[in-house]
Amino acid sequence: MKFHKTIRFKLTVSYSLLFILTNLLFIIAANSIISAHYHDQLPQFMEFGPRPQIIIPHELEFDSGTFDWQDTMQQTRESDLQQIQRVLWLSFIFLTGISFVSGYFIAGRLLNPIKKINKTTREINSHNLDQQIHHQDTGDEISEMINNINSMIQRLNEAFALQKQFVENASHELKTP
Repeated sequence: MKFHKTIRFKLTVSYSLLFILTNLLFIIAANSIISAHYHDQLPQFMEFGPRPQIIIPHELEFDSGTFDWQDTMQQTRESDLQQIQRVLWLSFIFLTGISFVSGYFIAGRLLNPIKKINKTTREINSHNLDQQIHHQDTGDEISEMINNINSMIQRLNEAFALQKQFVENASHELKTP
């Protein structure tokens, strides 16, 4: 059996793609809202009254005549916006990795009953047809499948018993004229 055809792989990919799509839409929406809010508020933000007092360490040479408060604020806000966008994209990459790993383990846990069914049905042969697959009947599709397999095993057991009885009867009739 090839890895890419397993149900576990398909569940993992499906779950992760849904999670990735949801996160991608969130990041695009967040970036759009932040960018729109930034560009809408920038002119209003730049129109403030008296310049605030800025305390600059004495070690720095500073020419107050060349200092442009609006450019500095705009650069700071753009830098903050870029930092937020970087954090959003890094979190997207991190969450994508987590979604694949967690999806793989969740799919494995969901498919454990099917592994149990496969193991038990492999062990059943003509000598132990009275064996059943034990499970807790939860009413879901897997429980229905287990009930159907148990019913089929019971019918096979009855058919083998009838065949055995027929062979014994025929053998007895052939021995005694």
